[in-house]
Amino acid sequence: MKYAIVFLLVVSLFLVRKAIRKQKLSRRISERGCALPPSTPNTLLGLLQIIQLLQALRANRFLNYVQGLFEKHGHTFTYNTFGTQSIWTTELENIRACLSTQAQDFEVGAARHKVISPLVGHSILTSDGKKWSQHRALLRPNFMKAQLVHLDIFEKHFCNLVTCIPKDNSTFDLRELLQKLTMDISTEFLLGCPTDSLVLHAEGKSDEFATTWDEAMGWIALRAHLGALMDWIPHPSFFRACRTIHEYADGLVSSALASRDSKMEEGEQRYIFLHELAKEVKDPIQLRDHVLSILTAGRDTTAELLSCTVNILAARPDVLHLLRAEIGQLGGEKPTCETLKSMIYLRNVFFEGILYFTWLMNVYKASLTLVASVLRLYPVGPVNARVARKDTTLPVGGGPHGTQPIMIQKGQQVLYCVYGMHRRKDLYGVDAEDFRPERWEQRRQGWDFLPFNGGARQCLGRKLNF
Repeated sequence: MKYAIVFLLVVSLFLVRKAIRKQKLSRRISERGCALPPSTPNTLLGLLQIIQLLQALRANRFLNYVQGLFEKHGHTFTYNTFGTQSIWTTELENIRACLSTQAQDFEVGAARHKVISPLVGHSILTSDGKKWSQHRALLRPNFMKAQLVHLDIFEKHFCNLVTCIPKDNSTFDLRELLQKLTMDISTEFLLGCPTDSLVLHAEGKSDEFATTWDEAMGWIALRAHLGALMDWIPHPSFFRACRTIHEYADGLVSSALASRDSKMEEGEQRYIFLHELAKEVKDPIQLRDHVLSILTAGRDTTAELLSCTVNILAARPDVLHLLRAEIGQLGGEKPTCETLKSMIYLRNVFFEGILYFTWLMNVYKASLTLVASVLRLYPVGPVNARVARKDTTLPVGGGPHGTQPIMIQKGQQVLYCVYGMHRRKDLYGVDAEDFRPERWEQRRQGWDFLPFNGGARQCLGRKLNF
């Protein structure tokens, strides 16, 4: 009898607290004039959405699937899956609220940490609040110093790439080679010890690190889309891949630190990210986490941009002709930061949809075609998310016309789709999905253009680009 009374009291307390919270939410909704946004069906707890999402991922059509949802439900809607209700939006005001004007109400949340921390540990990609500020304060000065990096690093690895291209006009997987190129450049810049993936490829040898990295990245993408379901789908190969990467990276960190000490004695001045970072961080595990977080942010984004660059330029000889003419003005000389700034058509091409300077371009300030990332039409961060730290609101999206605020409950996830926003016809015109660099001749950048994200958590290299 005693336990039954205790149980009833606990249940009663839970129900009372739930009723009080519901009453508070209702009052806030009324006071702020909030209304519900459109919603996807909630049949069978949104099981249909999960099935469609997995099918889209399997067919490499995720962004097409997401774009179809926005075309059907509008610029902001509720996405129902297994009892959870996340908010999806391409509204400028909502995105600005999450990233800037109401940034204190949102965080990247525990979900991102759970998805990616097995690989990058406790780093800038997985932290919030004070800890994130500490990581950013630690890394940012090193990005500023990185402007002094030696440019010949590009020449060496690009020559390695050329040797891997068949001379008999046979077909080959360019994307694979570009991934190896960005891995070699990234590890040399970060660690001073390149993986030499292209050299191994040319010699017909396997590259365990690059292969394992690709496997881990594939799992991370899937885990991010699965959400809570990631705990129910066993994937031990992901954790094996993370352990392999950690072991390899630990060896590189040890070698780089030993190399740093010897080269410091020899008086070598070449910039190496790890060496600079090690002046402030002594824990080798923390050093590894920071390096892997930067490698995660830069390696795959840069490789994907290069694939899209080749694809778009191959289909647009008119753009390629104008671009070649402007680059030809360099007379075969390596570009500098100053000459890049003077190349207006190149800048417009970058803005419109082929390239933009990622952290790697920012720190090297070098090749026009080797280090950049997909910008307006193909942003490398097509969908991002924030989680509400407390009950709050978003400015628009509710009601029959989508103009009323919407209520966001503590713990609710808001996903903002930069890919969809960059293709909105009401923002970029009826030709929003067309590649047209000339649109940037008069257009100014604002919250409708977020290749570097926005607010306090924008890309560390944002102010280093041209």
